[in-house]
Amino acid sequence: MIKEIFKRENGSMAVYTSVVLLTMLIIITAIFITSNMARATQLQTAIKVKESYEKDNIKAGEIYAKLTENTSTPSYVTNGLILHYDAINNTGNGHDNNATVWKDLSGNENDGSLIGFDSNSGWGDNYIKFDGQNDYVISKNNIGLSGDSNLTMCAVALWDGDNWLSQWPSYMGINSYSSFVGLSMTMNEGKPALDFWNYRYRASESLEVKKIYQICMTKETGGINTTSKIFVNGEEVTGTGNSTSSPNISNSQAIVGKLDDTRWANAKIYNVKYYNRALNNLEIKQNYMVDKQRYGF
Repeated sequence: MIKEIFKRENGSMAVYTSVVLLTMLIIITAIFITSNMARATQLQTAIKVKESYEKDNIKAGEIYAKLTENTSTPSYVTNGLILHYDAINNTGNGHDNNATVWKDLSGNENDGSLIGFDSNSGWGDNYIKFDGQNDYVISKNNIGLSGDSNLTMCAVALWDGDNWLSQWPSYMGINSYSSFVGLSMTMNEGKPALDFWNYRYRASESLEVKKIYQICMTKETGGINTTSKIFVNGEEVTGTGNSTSSPNISNSQAIVGKLDDTRWANAKIYNVKYYNRALNNLEIKQNYMVDKQRYGF
């Protein structure tokens, strides 16, 4: 009897063990199949991601190429530009050492006539030389700056004398000569000033002679000493104003190379620009980067 019981229990154990092993086998097989399916899904997903990435990458490359196709170098700010003289392209179609008119590249037809130039002055390859005696450039039209205008004036220039003058020589401005009515970029003792004839905002530090600088001056409506800024080589410099009043600019012709008939610039001027709005700091910097690359300073 004991033998019979043992046989039955041993048989049950055998069955139980077989069931357990079969169950485990089924579970392992299911896990293996599921894992393979997940892996296959991962592989398919990875392939799709790769293909999508490659397509997107190609599209991104195409878009970037289009965006940079004509902008491999930075360009000048043109919003508000009312006059632009460039000595490299003084004709609008290249450079001519015999040109007697300085072409306005802004499209506003404010071309400038060369007055008083002789063998001691005139065109270089990328500048125009003013001898500090009697030569200047004047636009054929009034340029539209009047009253308490928002404005920007920029010049790329080199003072060609051995020393600065203390007689308020001017790189650029307008052809008007009375307090608050005039407008000029004076360089008395080498300190750039946004000048409204006797009333001005002036930089605190002098520049060096015989060195190219980009100088920009901006003005918004309001008092001269609180709404004026001066930038040298793209960076704002400290300065002070001597008036809280607003200017009343007279709409006049642009003039380059003199303040009046007694104060002249002994300088090489490479580029001048007038705007009818105040450029912001980033725009000033953008123009500086273009000038720096173009004129090599």
